[in-house]
Amino acid sequence: SSMRVFLKNFIWFAILISLVSFLIHKNLKSSSEKFRINTVDQLFVSPNREKVGFVIFEDIFDEEIPEDRQVLIYVGDRKENKFREVYYGSFRTSGWEWFSDDEILVPSSCGTECQVIYLIDVNTGEKNELQYGVDYTWSSNKEYVFAYNYTWRYGLTVGDKQKNILLTLERDSNSDTVDSWDLIVQTQAVWSLDSTKLAVVIKKEGQQKMELLVFENKIGKFEQVYQKDIGGYSENDRLVWNGKGLWYGKLRL
Repeated sequence: SSMRVFLKNFIWFAILISLVSFLIHKNLKSSSEKFRINTVDQLFVSPNREKVGFVIFEDIFDEEIPEDRQVLIYVGDRKENKFREVYYGSFRTSGWEWFSDDEILVPSSCGTECQVIYLIDVNTGEKNELQYGVDYTWSSNKEYVFAYNYTWRYGLTVGDKQKNILLTLERDSNSDTVDSWDLIVQTQAVWSLDSTKLAVVIKKEGQQKMELLVFENKIGKFEQVYQKDIGGYSENDRLVWNGKGLWYGKLRL
């Protein structure tokens, strides 16, 4: 039954938490580095449940701790009794997550409308620094990502895990008749379920209205395959791509 499954998962997770806590204390006590046990946070398990990772937040007011070592991320195998550092950064680090069984994503702020995403292979230590914009959204196959650009360069950027920019959309947002907040609210993008297409609602170049564009991934390049002008906007006009097709509000496209 569902209750039995829930209890099984709850017990498994409780045992895992206890085990990891024990290992963390054991390893940190024997380490020559300066740690604060009570700042261990964000304990996450890999998708295949074979690895465990966590964050240690250092005291940002401690002058003995370098600014770029205020946030530390450790990862270890569940079957081992030690963890290794896979990332260190400043207080601008804003969490982390598992990207795959062997990769993690670590976002970090780099200023106004500037967000860096570090894609780290926890086995090799290889790190790719992705800087496409803000509000990153990955395709379902996790090969491609788009990010919004709102202020100094209004539009959208599409890239891949290897730091290659595959598509850049830029629109003029300096007109006195354009409300920048309206642009932010109305600008939307969504991946198709099979990751082969990207739909975008964006300001039409040189005009005060929006348009819907669809791009198809053709051998690593996204080419436009569809365009439609968009009329008035309401809060319910959300761009959705589901099993029944592409929708903009109640309109099926």
